[in-house]
Amino acid sequence: PQRSAVESAARREGHAGFEVWEQNAKGEQIRAGRRDEHVVVYYIAPEQGNASALGLDVAAESARRRALTLARDLDRPIASSPIGLVQGTGRGFIVVRPVFAAGLPYETLEERRRNLVGYATAVVRIADLVQAPVRELDDADIELRLYDETAPGTQRLLYVYPRSAGATIRQPKARPA
Repeated sequence: PQRSAVESAARREGHAGFEVWEQNAKGEQIRAGRRDEHVVVYYIAPEQGNASALGLDVAAESARRRALTLARDLDRPIASSPIGLVQGTGRGFIVVRPVFAAGLPYETLEERRRNLVGYATAVVRIADLVQAPVRELDDADIELRLYDETAPGTQRLLYVYPRSAGATIRQPKARPA
């Protein structure tokens, strides 16, 4: 559907002010630019704490778009490279799984591209992923660093668990993806 039709439908369903948007280079929310395809966050659960992502054009940003394209073309779940989360909760990644029209074929690449209707997506916050297993280390003199070995050298460090006992866990600042 056209962007305006999606926005109107969302407003009728109770999402006042719903707009298809993207982030600019400064991380500011702006109306999504015109493009051939928009992949819009339309349903989200839980909505509490995540409502700020409603209307996001996931395809507007390269790391997210790469994950969407691969998931659709390969018909399998794909994780994005690390991204800044639009909910303002730090860095993370998304795992996307394509959803195809019921009853229509999706065996070939052409069929998958033609019959795609959306994506089921999980958002994973890196801090949540790391904090659970290291909670018992609060009093230990341990430093834990999580790296993305596939990222360019200066962007590999994803997360640091501090060495000093009782210190709070901190996360490196988000960098534009």
